[in-house]
Amino acid sequence: MQTRLLIFVWFMANKETYREIANLFGVCESACCTFVHRLAEAFSKYILPKVVKWPTDNEKVEISYTIEEAKGFPHVIGMIDGCHIPIKKPYVNGDQYYNRKDFFSIVLQGW
Repeated sequence: MQTRLLIFVWFMANKETYREIANLFGVCESACCTFVHRLAEAFSKYILPKVVKWPTDNEKVEISYTIEEAKGFPHVIGMIDGCHIPIKKPYVNGDQYYNRKDFFSIVLQGW
C-alpha cells in the first residue's frame, strides 16, 4: 500500500508520465495508472469534502455582493493571487527558481 501512495503523491507533485513513474517505482504502466486513478477517486470522495467547503447559494450571493462592492467585479465568488518570496539560489536545480522578475524565488499562492 505504501508504494501505491508514493506513486500517487509523485504523480500529483511532478510532471511525469505514467511510463516514467512506473519505471521509477518498478511497476507496470497499467498498475501505475490504476493506483493513481483509485487514489484520486478516494481522495476526492473522502478527503476533499472535509477540506473544501463549497458555499451555499445564499453564501454565493453574499460573497459576490461583497466582492462587487469592494473591488467592482460583479458575479465573482473567489479570487486567487500570488507573490514571489525571494530566496538564495538553491544549490540543486537553482536555475529553476529564477523568475521573470530577475531574481530567485518561490511562489506563494493564496485565496
